[in-house]
Amino acid sequence: MSHRHLLTTFAVGLVTAGVATTPALARGGSGGGGQTPAPAPAPSVSTSWCPQDESQLLYTLPDGSTVFANEASGAGCVWVRDYPAGFLRLDHVIVATGWTYVVQSNGEGTNSRVQLQFTETGTGRTVDFRVEFGKTRIG
Repeated sequence: MSHRHLLTTFAVGLVTAGVATTPALARGGSGGGGQTPAPAPAPSVSTSWCPQDESQLLYTLPDGSTVFANEASGAGCVWVRDYPAGFLRLDHVIVATGWTYVVQSNGEGTNSRVQLQFTETGTGRTVDFRVEFGKTRIG
């Protein structure tokens, strides 16, 4: 497989993994004893800042470059562009309400790494986001 095809396949897998979430199932104990089962946990509120339409998560542009999106752990959604010449660049970001971000690397030089750090302004919590050929790290 070509390097480009591997990256696109990897990106699709990441997008699919981020979009397809499965709720956990609670299991009760066995036997009698009249014990009251523990209450079910409160539903988690998880907002994806990436579009739900898969055609917007991975697409090819007329110049042959591919753009793919990844959720940044609730801090936003990041689109990275893979150029036919073999380098990555930040395409665009949707930042979540209450968050900011700083671009730490935009594929300069030969590393072809896109790296951002998101910061939640109210709490100071940070989310690191990094995409490079063969690696994606979010969290």
